[in-house]
Amino acid sequence: MKTSTMNFGGKELIVEDIMNGMNRDVLNSLSLEQLVVIRGAIEQISPMKKHSIDVHFTLPLLFKRLYFVFSSGTDRRENKKVVEKIIDQRVRTQTADALILFTGVFCFSAFMGTIIYKVIQALYSRI
Repeated sequence: MKTSTMNFGGKELIVEDIMNGMNRDVLNSLSLEQLVVIRGAIEQISPMKKHSIDVHFTLPLLFKRLYFVFSSGTDRRENKKVVEKIIDQRVRTQTADALILFTGVFCFSAFMGTIIYKVIQALYSRI
């Protein structure tokens, strides 16, 4: 059974991976000051570590190898159900707001039409 080493690396490994993934010509054309700024920006946005416990191992069988992963840590994923619920609530709220606005405009126009009708009726009754 082959086991890999546990990786508790922090920001340094992430920064090195990103820097190694850059085009060598571009990387060599950057000044030291630019590299320091890029490194600082990467360190600010990168998580400290992915998992508290991160174990990978393979189990060889007769004709296949099975790959196992055991990871543990705090959940930093975005809760999709909560986001969907918020979006649904916003859609319902916007629909209700539009309906209230339409009803209000309709009632106001009916009220104004009634007043104009009464004014015209009063003017014609004097003639």
